[in-house]
Amino acid sequence: MRSAINIIGYQIGWFACVLGAVYDMLLAGILLSVFIIFWHIYQAARPRVEFITLSLAGVVGLIWESALVNANLISYNYGMVFDDVAPLWIIMLWLLFATTFNVSLKWLKTRLLMATIFSAVGAPLAFYAGYRLGALDFTNMLSALMAQAVGYAILVPLLLRFAQNYDGYSHNIIDDQDPLLAGKQR
Repeated sequence: MRSAINIIGYQIGWFACVLGAVYDMLLAGILLSVFIIFWHIYQAARPRVEFITLSLAGVVGLIWESALVNANLISYNYGMVFDDVAPLWIIMLWLLFATTFNVSLKWLKTRLLMATIFSAVGAPLAFYAGYRLGALDFTNMLSALMAQAVGYAILVPLLLRFAQNYDGYSHNIIDDQDPLLAGKQR
């Protein structure tokens, strides 16, 4: 049941962000996503651990998507505050996606080859859907989708590997020597 709720929450957040961007309702999409993310963290057995995983995914997403903007492969039609930084709503999608790492996609953490293939196919499809809905544009669609396929095929398995060690939904005790978590467990 938790996995189904997790997938549904991710999909609702995805549509809220993308359609919020398209229909000039960015704040509504972002706020709904923030609610979904905070609910996810609240439900975790160890919220601080889960927060670390989501935070890393958000930073990775910010850097990656901003690099694609700077490479002039993708342009976002809505929500750009700075010309060279991806909009907040796309970063929210990375955070929402990270909510699946330790719940509905936890099975991929030990199947990194499958995660690579899944990411290489799924990311371009998601970005193409965003393009078709009018949330973004490609200067060269084939190059942009190939870049997304390669980027996600590398980044998602790395993030899943990190999530395997920083799983806020696991009840395993994490070593107190870990500098990210020392004295921070609930």
